[in-house]
Amino acid sequence: MNHAFCDVLSNLEQSKSIVSQHMDAAALTRVQSEIQQRIADKTLQVMLYGSYNAGKSTLVNALLGAESAVVNDIPTTDSIDCYDWNGYHLLDTPGVNAPIEHENTTNEQIKRTSAMLFVIREGDQDAKDVYERLFDMVKQGKHIFVVLNHQLTNIQDKIAAHRQIMTILCQLASQYGVSEEQVRDIQIYPMNVKTALTGRLKQSEKLLEHSGYLDFIAAFSDWVQEQETQVRLLEEVKGLIHNLWYTPALESLSYFESDSGKLRTLNDECRQQTAQQNALKIEARSYISHEVTLSKSEVSQILRSSTDQAQFDSRLQSLFSPLYSEMETWVQNQLGQSSSRLLVDLSSESTMTHHDLESVSNPIVDNALSQMRQFVSNEGNLKEALLMGRKLKIPGLKGRWEKTLGQWAGKAAIAIQVVTFFWDAYSAHSEQEKQNQAQRQQAIEIYQAVEEICNKVNRELTQAVNDMIDAFFNAQRGLLEEQVLLITESDEQQKQEHHLLQKFANDLDAIAL
Repeated sequence: MNHAFCDVLSNLEQSKSIVSQHMDAAALTRVQSEIQQRIADKTLQVMLYGSYNAGKSTLVNALLGAESAVVNDIPTTDSIDCYDWNGYHLLDTPGVNAPIEHENTTNEQIKRTSAMLFVIREGDQDAKDVYERLFDMVKQGKHIFVVLNHQLTNIQDKIAAHRQIMTILCQLASQYGVSEEQVRDIQIYPMNVKTALTGRLKQSEKLLEHSGYLDFIAAFSDWVQEQETQVRLLEEVKGLIHNLWYTPALESLSYFESDSGKLRTLNDECRQQTAQQNALKIEARSYISHEVTLSKSEVSQILRSSTDQAQFDSRLQSLFSPLYSEMETWVQNQLGQSSSRLLVDLSSESTMTHHDLESVSNPIVDNALSQMRQFVSNEGNLKEALLMGRKLKIPGLKGRWEKTLGQWAGKAAIAIQVVTFFWDAYSAHSEQEKQNQAQRQQAIEIYQAVEEICNKVNRELTQAVNDMIDAFFNAQRGLLEEQVLLITESDEQQKQEHHLLQKFANDLDAIAL
């Protein structure tokens, strides 16, 4: 999981060697500290809760991808251990059933925490003290994730364990003054945390997927993107870096040689390309989110009426495939329009050969760039290459939908069996109250299943569209930057530093949540 603020700080470090030559040491330290402090003051905090033997420390190690937390069933400290988790603050607290002095330490951090991650070991789902703390956090407005730490291998057993927690939540909610709407926002993710840790240490995608780790990470990333404060903070920090870091250094490096006008045109075009790249991604994300949200009622009906996995997959594909096709067409049209507005006017002296283009290093867009290289080597005209638009075969969405469907296994099984389980429950219960309770729980589980399905479609389609947009703009920007290098490669160090620093500034603009 990549964090935008980690990329921001990395961008800062990469450019520091150049900026330091054009800013005195005291000012450099002050500016860097101010930027880091601005990020730290508003960094999201995630607090872990659970019994001492629930697997908290193992989960911490899995999230960090390193064995940093001591795994111990015996309480050894009354402090809160804070870890840097991809730019977030991950707080490992004393256990839920810790001595009172430990609990006091935990309570001090709650006010600064945005999300709570409860770790419940399979077999301890009915531990009363865990739910007391959980419902208390719900009433304080904290977003709740529950990791059900299990060693189950049978999907039916996982479904039963998942449902047991949901049943307990539904049964206890009214006792703690928690509404059904609040219960349905609690996200439960079965995970074998030991397997997840092994997968992280061995960098095994297969183990991570099997453990349930990737499902949790995807859900957490979705939640972060919904936090408007983080979006605003990112824009504030980027503006701060431009004003205090890049602009002064670039002004110090300004030059007025005869060909600086052409360089400025190329650099301006790079900035415009980045701005348009971000604008298209924002527009696409907004539209996809809107369309998927409108589809939720239909997803609910599909879920309620499907009798097996195959029928569910088929109906879901029929519902969302048109949106995939629509977005592919939209992206192709937008990229064609983007090419047609390029303002770079290059003379014959700017012609790039196939050999020149081989030096462009951008592994993300190898396929797209290779086609551009072939076109340029044949035509010998960068201007025409950049204006080729629809001639360039942009990597499409073909196969992405099938991949998305292939990842429903397990989660979809849980969702589909919600319906059949509760129809059986209705016939088994003779008491009206039990029927009502079962019906309420069914509504909550169907709501959560629909949310998870739609979030996954939203996430996968948005990522696919972003990949198309990035491939195109990164390839075009790579060609523009290569042209700048050809102009500056024989010039003095100052001009080359100016170009490199401008590239870092452009890279900063491209960072997004």
